[in-house]
Amino acid sequence: TLSVNIEKQVWKCFRCGWAGGIPKIKYEKLEVSQKNATKTIYDFFEARGISSKIVHEFGIKQVIKTIEGKPKKVIAFNYFVGNDIVNVKYRTSDKNFLQHKGGKRTLYNFNGIFKDYIIICEGEIDVLSFAECGLNAVSVPSANTNIDFLSEIKYLLKDKKIYLALDKDEAGYKTEIEIVKLLGLENLYLIEFFDCKDANQFLIEYGKEELKMRFELAEPYPDEEISKASDYIDEVKDLLLNGYANGFKTGLYEIDNSSTWYKGRVAVITGVPGSGKSTFCDELILRLSLKNNLKTLIFSSENGERKIHLERFITQYYDKQNKEITEKEIETFLEIADKHFNFLEIDNPSIEYIFEKFEQQIKHKKFDILVIDPYNTLEHKRPRDLSLTEYVGEFLNKCLLFARKYDILLFIVAHPKKMQKKGDYISEPTLYDISDSANWYNKCEYGIVTHRFGDSKTKIQFAKFKNKYMGKTGFKLVEFNPKTETFHTNINDIGIKYL
Repeated sequence: TLSVNIEKQVWKCFRCGWAGGIPKIKYEKLEVSQKNATKTIYDFFEARGISSKIVHEFGIKQVIKTIEGKPKKVIAFNYFVGNDIVNVKYRTSDKNFLQHKGGKRTLYNFNGIFKDYIIICEGEIDVLSFAECGLNAVSVPSANTNIDFLSEIKYLLKDKKIYLALDKDEAGYKTEIEIVKLLGLENLYLIEFFDCKDANQFLIEYGKEELKMRFELAEPYPDEEISKASDYIDEVKDLLLNGYANGFKTGLYEIDNSSTWYKGRVAVITGVPGSGKSTFCDELILRLSLKNNLKTLIFSSENGERKIHLERFITQYYDKQNKEITEKEIETFLEIADKHFNFLEIDNPSIEYIFEKFEQQIKHKKFDILVIDPYNTLEHKRPRDLSLTEYVGEFLNKCLLFARKYDILLFIVAHPKKMQKKGDYISEPTLYDISDSANWYNKCEYGIVTHRFGDSKTKIQFAKFKNKYMGKTGFKLVEFNPKTETFHTNINDIGIKYL
C-alpha cells in the first residue's frame, strides 16, 4: 500500500491517498579562511553574559575584512548545515554587519531544528544567550519580513513546539507576524522579556536562571479571535462602577423612554406600505443628527425625487405645512442640512457598492449614520446554492461587520411580505415577515415595526433590542400629522430645531 521512491524522494499511500515529497534544498559548502577566536572576542562575549565554552561550541572565529577601505578584525558567525559552513555573517566591534558573498540565506544554528523544540529569535547573540542557559535556539538572519527561506524547511518544523523570542521593536513584530502566518498558531508559544528588547539584554540584566524561567513560563501564542475574561478587566470595572455609556436621544418623549441609540449597531424598520416606516425613519435620523450633532449618509430610492425627500425634512423640521414655510426658512434649513446630510444618488446599487462609496467619502468626512431605504431596491445576486434565509443572513452579517468597523448606526428599511387584508384592516407584520427570512429578527439589534390606524394614529412597535441597555420592547401609540409628516408622542416632546 505504501510506495517510496528514494531517488525522486517522494512517497504515496494507495490506501489513504497520503502523498508527499522532500523539497530540494540546495546548500553549497563555503571554503573560508578563518582564525580561532582571540581573547578580545572572548571578552566581547563575556561582557554580554556568554561564556568562552559557548563561543567555542558554535564555532565562532575571527577574520580580517576590508570595511570602508580599511582592514578590520571582525567576528565570524558561521552558519552550519551539518558540518558544512553555508554562510558567514561578520560583525565589527562597532556593530557593522556583512554577509559572505554567495552564502545561503538560512537560520543560524540550523542544526537546532532537529531538536524536539525550537526557539526562534533574532540575531546570533540571542541564540548564544539561550545556549548559555542550556536552551536550543535558532535565529533569522535579520529582522526582515521576507522569510521565504523558511518555507523550504517548513516540513521539518511540523509538530515541533516553536517558541518566538524576536526583538520587541517594529521590525521584530513584523517578522513575528510573518512567521505566525507561515507556521500557524497550533504549536507556537511566546516568550516575553518584560522591559527588555531581546534575550541578550534580559540575560545581562536578570541572569541565566531568570531567562530560563522566561522560557518555562512561555504561553501559547495569543489568538486574536480568542479571549479570556481578564482581558476585559478595564471595561468591566467601568461598566459596573459607572454604568452603561449614554446613547443618543431623539427628543420624542415616549420614544426616548423606550429606546437609546448607539453607534456600531444595525436597526431594521418595517411596516406595510403606507404605514409610515420611511417617514418615521426620516424623523428619527433628522432628530438624532441635529440633536446629537451627527452626520448621516442616506441612500433612499423610496422617497423618489430628492426635492420630495427634502420637502419632508423641511416640514418635519419646522413642524409646519408647506404654505406656512417661508423662503428664508427653506434657505436656513438647507444650510443646516448641508452640515449633517449627504445623499447617495445611485440606482439599484449592491450593498458592496454602497459600502465602497461610504469608504470613499469617509476619507473626507466622518459619518455617524448610514441609511438604506429600502432593502428591496438594492441589487441582489443570490448564489443558486444559497437559500433566501441564508442570503439574508449573509447580507445582515456584512452590515453588522461594517457598522462595527466604522462605528456607525446603520438603518435598513425593509418591506414585509404581502399581509392579509380584512376589509380596510391590514394585518400587522412582524420582523419575521420581512423577505420570508427569520434572520431579520435574529440578526438585527434594533427592530421596529410601524403600523398605522386611520390617518393619525401610528403604532410604533419596538420588537427587539439586542441588549437591555438599548431599550425595552413594547409599543407606543403616537399621533401622526399627515400635513407636516411629523410624529408626536407627548406634550413633553421637544421640537426638532435643536441648532
